[in-house]
Amino acid sequence: MGIDKDGLAFLEACRHFIKSPDSILTIGRLRVYATKQVIRRHIPNLKVELSSIEYLDELLRKDFDCRVDALDLSDYQGATILQDLNSPVPLELKNRFDLIVESGTLEHIMDFKQAAESLGEMTKIGGYLAIITPTNGYVGHGFFQINPDFFYSFFSPENGFEVVTCLMKFAGSRPWLHHPNPVEDIGFRAEFRSRRYIRTFLLIKKVDASQVHITNSFDYEKIWQADEGGISWRGKLYNRTPSFIQRFLRFLNDIRVRRAIFKKLTRIGSRNLPSFIQNR
Repeated sequence: MGIDKDGLAFLEACRHFIKSPDSILTIGRLRVYATKQVIRRHIPNLKVELSSIEYLDELLRKDFDCRVDALDLSDYQGATILQDLNSPVPLELKNRFDLIVESGTLEHIMDFKQAAESLGEMTKIGGYLAIITPTNGYVGHGFFQINPDFFYSFFSPENGFEVVTCLMKFAGSRPWLHHPNPVEDIGFRAEFRSRRYIRTFLLIKKVDASQVHITNSFDYEKIWQADEGGISWRGKLYNRTPSFIQRFLRFLNDIRVRRAIFKKLTRIGSRNLPSFIQNR
């Protein structure tokens, strides 16, 4: 678990939303993998001595001048809150934090759905979740590589959340990419293939305390929508279509998807990142 220069740049770009928090939580003690010069460049207004900073909670504590806790299963790195995210969090941790920073933990937790639900429960109404997670090209790292569609579906308005921004970054590349909401922005899966390591950076706001319900991929939900609970007429028609026609329809859909996605995958330079996020 840790945070690098891209993670610091993302958090700094999100400061427009996170102004005066009373309490912050990091998931694990996140080691800062950045030089003093990089930290100064991304957080220019930081007026603290950096020589003693090893973990992000130390940096946030000095930067925001508020209480910052670190949650982990073990206290081997000095976490202040011990909790297994495979299990529901206790009542005293719910609706407690203005900002939760998760960078490199979710993909290591077997009960991923429970962990995501717990992150939402621990966030105050009006508070934010900042999540940085591998999406593709990191074989052998953790249990999961997590698709942005999961976050759009799970942290949805129906579940009491709003995805403020969802960005992707290829390892070794400078531009950031805005990943569109497949439901609201394009209406179908935002798929593309890549041979390179990609991470997803999300800022999520908790709007209310709605009961989180389990969701399915939205495109299948559309197929399953029906009168009286059966398969929709589109789904029935597709299922009766010969396989060679189905393959041709999928081919046409792939072309349509790629054109739409790469129009929506906005390239964002590092200097323009704060203004892009603020205008979302």
